[in-house]
Amino acid sequence: MNPEILVELYNLNSKFDRIIWLLVGILGILIVQVAFRLHDGWKVRSNDVFRNTMENYFNRGEFSVVTHGCDMKISRHPNDSQAYWLKGKSHFKLGEYKEAEDAFNQLAALEPGWHRSVTPWLEHIKGITQPVDPNPTESQPED
Repeated sequence: MNPEILVELYNLNSKFDRIIWLLVGILGILIVQVAFRLHDGWKVRSNDVFRNTMENYFNRGEFSVVTHGCDMKISRHPNDSQAYWLKGKSHFKLGEYKEAEDAFNQLAALEPGWHRSVTPWLEHIKGITQPVDPNPTESQPED
C-alpha cells in the first residue's frame, strides 16, 4: 500500500477517535446533568410530601405527631423553615408555649422573610405567658 494513503488513513482514524471521545464527553455531561435534575426533583417532591403529610396531621389535630415529625426532619435538615413553622404551630396548639416560642424564634433567625408570619404568634404567646395586669399599680421612681 502507498505510504501516503496509510498516513491519511491514520490521520483520519485519529480525528475519528477525537470525535468519539468528544461525543463520549458530551454524553457524560448530559448524564450528570440529568442525574442532578432527577435529584433536585426528588428533593422537591420529598419536601412536598413532608409538608403535605404534616399539614394533614395538623389539620386532624394530631399535633404531637407533627412535632415529632418536624423534630426528625430538623435533625436531618436543620435549615428546613417549613419544619420549624409547623413545629411552632403544633407546640402552640399543644399549649407548649416555650417550645413554640423557641421554634418560631429559630425560624425567624433562619429565614428573616418569615418574620411577619412569626411575629403575631410570638406576640400571642407573650400575651398568654406574660399577661398584662389590668390594674397596674403606679409607683413613683425613687430619687
